[in-house]
Amino acid sequence: LRRSSVVFCVLFLLVFKASSTLLTASLTSNPDDLVPWSVTDEGLYISPPQGLIDPPQKYFIAAAVKENKQWICLHYDSRYFKFELNKEDRERAIRYMLEAWLAFMEESKIQSWIAHGTLLGWYWNAEPLPWDSDADVQMFVRTMDSMSERFNGTSYEYTTSENEARKYYLDVNPNFLYRSHEDHDNVIDARFVDTQTGLYIDITALAETDPIRQPNTISCKNNHTYLIDDILPLQQTTLIGKRVYVPHKFEKVLQNEYSKNALTNGQHMGYIFSAKDQKWLEESVFMAFNRQMNDIGNGPTRESVQ
Repeated sequence: LRRSSVVFCVLFLLVFKASSTLLTASLTSNPDDLVPWSVTDEGLYISPPQGLIDPPQKYFIAAAVKENKQWICLHYDSRYFKFELNKEDRERAIRYMLEAWLAFMEESKIQSWIAHGTLLGWYWNAEPLPWDSDADVQMFVRTMDSMSERFNGTSYEYTTSENEARKYYLDVNPNFLYRSHEDHDNVIDARFVDTQTGLYIDITALAETDPIRQPNTISCKNNHTYLIDDILPLQQTTLIGKRVYVPHKFEKVLQNEYSKNALTNGQHMGYIFSAKDQKWLEESVFMAFNRQMNDIGNGPTRESVQ
């Protein structure tokens, strides 16, 4: 009996050691070998391409102009760029793009929400920031996958609120499945491009990249990281007078990205936020309107911000 007990103990220790070694190896290897789906929600995880070791080549190419013998990249798609727009035309084009994108989302039943500078502009006065050179939206990675299958490479024709016909091109980066943060050349997963000007909306996907070790944590390829309940449930509001969605904890999201000061400092990039006008004015315009220092806003006052 004693000999049998000793043999049993030895066998138990050997099995335990082998199991521990296997588990350790699994946890230090590719999580895809361990679990095929997100442990939180399958919409937040997608299996990366198999066998891809090196980051892929850059997909989106920005337009560039030569100034003082140096090339300067611009926020325009190189395929549709003709010339730089002046401030007024750029603002109008970005507004039209947002109108079209929101209409496209509504018609296609695709869920997205505004992000980055566009979210910050919404926070202040439900308008794009006047110094922004593009717009930003986010969606979950499987929404991106579905949108790619249904609409990648298609054009969307839209008549603006000012009765102007425009055309936009949806281009999904084929490298969006490669979720590594090392892929610095492809941090933008898709673009909604204004074919008339070359301006675009950057579209980035959020995904769980390590659902075993970091469940409930989602990120884009540009290292913007969130907890799932920072984003969900989305809040419905308005931007440029149109229905739009924002993250559930939008203040936390903005503070983490830009700092708390960005939500209260009414002076930035040569603009001043006029509390009286509830809009960003160029400094010279602010002074020409005879606004006083106590007219400088320190945060939004409109009711749409909860």
